[in-house]
Amino acid sequence: MSPNSCHQEASLAPGIYVAPNGNDANPGTAELPLATIAAAQALVRGENPKPVVYLRGGTYELQSPLVLTAEDSGLSLQGLACETAIVSGGHSITGWRKASDQIWEASASFSFHQMFVEGQRMERARTKGFLHVDGLVNTADPISFKFHAGDISPNWAGAEIVLLQTWGEDRLPIKKVDTNTLTVTLANSMVPWMVEANARYYVESAPDLVRYPGQWYLDEQRHVVCYMPRPGEDPSKDRITGTNLGTLVAMKGASNVVFSGLTFSYTDWKIPDIGYVNRQTAFDLKAAIEGEAVQNLQMTNNRFEHLGENVAHFVGGSQNILFDKNEVSDIGGGGVWFGEGCTDVASNPNAALAGFTDCDWYSTPTAQNEITGNTIHDIGQVFPASAGIGILQSSNNKVCSNEVFNTYQTAISVGWTWSYGRSLAHDNLIAFNHVHDIGRGMLSDVGGVYTLGVQPGTVVRNNLIHDVTAFLYGGRGLYQDDGSSHILTESNIVYRAHSASFVHNSDGEDNVVRNNLLALADGSGQLEFADSPPLARPPQPYSVLLDKNTFYWSSGPLLIGDWSTSQFGTNVTINTQQDLNQLIQASGIQTISGGNPCNN
Repeated sequence: MSPNSCHQEASLAPGIYVAPNGNDANPGTAELPLATIAAAQALVRGENPKPVVYLRGGTYELQSPLVLTAEDSGLSLQGLACETAIVSGGHSITGWRKASDQIWEASASFSFHQMFVEGQRMERARTKGFLHVDGLVNTADPISFKFHAGDISPNWAGAEIVLLQTWGEDRLPIKKVDTNTLTVTLANSMVPWMVEANARYYVESAPDLVRYPGQWYLDEQRHVVCYMPRPGEDPSKDRITGTNLGTLVAMKGASNVVFSGLTFSYTDWKIPDIGYVNRQTAFDLKAAIEGEAVQNLQMTNNRFEHLGENVAHFVGGSQNILFDKNEVSDIGGGGVWFGEGCTDVASNPNAALAGFTDCDWYSTPTAQNEITGNTIHDIGQVFPASAGIGILQSSNNKVCSNEVFNTYQTAISVGWTWSYGRSLAHDNLIAFNHVHDIGRGMLSDVGGVYTLGVQPGTVVRNNLIHDVTAFLYGGRGLYQDDGSSHILTESNIVYRAHSASFVHNSDGEDNVVRNNLLALADGSGQLEFADSPPLARPPQPYSVLLDKNTFYWSSGPLLIGDWSTSQFGTNVTINTQQDLNQLIQASGIQTISGGNPCNN
């Protein structure tokens, strides 16, 4: 179909039209379009049913988030075929001038933490590679650690340190540098169990760190941004964008809203003055699309790119949300989240120490949502310990036929209650997803599909999971963490997981693992039972029943840990050299759905 025919078809469709070269005094026809999304929203707000609002190709730089309430129910924002409509939280940076042979400068009228040149993410000024803590981090408030001579300049007070430890990262401002004692003092505090010896870190956002092409620094006091161009770039001519808004769309109480065929881009990230401590999978970041008590939302065939924090998060009893056939890429945080990040504090005293709050167990739960057919990749660009898809305290969701790859942490995370505590995560389906190149050696304690807590009715089936690698430990394919119970795991193919194809980490019961092909974890073992802390109570009737699985490995043991509380049925074990592709074909396991993947 030619572009002209696309435009002719679109012009025949009734609705309200918006174009970057339009005028808000216009009536909103195809010939005389409006200029802003806000004007179109106001124009259709009183209508029922509402006409479709079509966004013509071009960039719509929002000055503030698009706020949708119950009055906006029925709103449909759609792009046109053969055109790219970009809903942007960024602003163009112009007026570049040479400050030296290598550095260009421009005035910056707003604060931002990300900058893009012709749509490519540039690097905020930072030290190259990783530096290493000398010993252990002092986790008490204020956080501090010893550094090696020459690693941190006393001029870097006010810059940020990004510290990578265990399964998380911390982004903390430098308060003081003592070169006599080789001690750097930061802000905030962190939990003592997320510490590792000689941890990696880097320093970011100091003026003298603009040392390599593609790096930039924003001087907040002078309101000037400095940039060292890459070969072939000309800042006076190139399209350069700084990110401004943290959220593009904020919904509360809206229903029957549609977003289709649009591109959502260029949101900023921001941390508190005391910094950000990532407790697990960056669930608590802001999102470009935020929804509370949203019903019957459809987000289909959109692109989400160049975002600063998470893509979308729905809470407060949001239900019947369809997130389908979208592409998510180049994200500072993680992907799509459902449910509140609260937990049963009484079941795990450490939860309160980590700052988690107790749930309102009687409120309307976020439930019955679908994430299907999406491609989610290259996330965690700013906050590496971010997940691709997250289900917190939320039930009856379907996560099907997604491809998730190139993450630094877990791909799909389900559940948010440790041990045997109360949980609102149950009856979730994780099926026919392709999960690969997860972890990539950046962090530890990583899973392809990760579950947490008691989850009756949750099913993990027909997923293809491979190439999961961790930094020090814990690159797992199927990862049942603390309290995972009453979960059916069947007909999955897992291979080349760094630590184990399947792990059960204590405190769970009545889990069935059947008809899976679990292959070629590294030499540490194929199946791991990690009993730490010890079981809170004897599992009933067992921790895990493993039946009709095929285990294939070429080195190291089959089992790691104490599996005495589990049961083994009839499984096939192969520890001689075999062709993996032939084993996959012989298994008969389907990882691509022939119909509706959530119903198969």
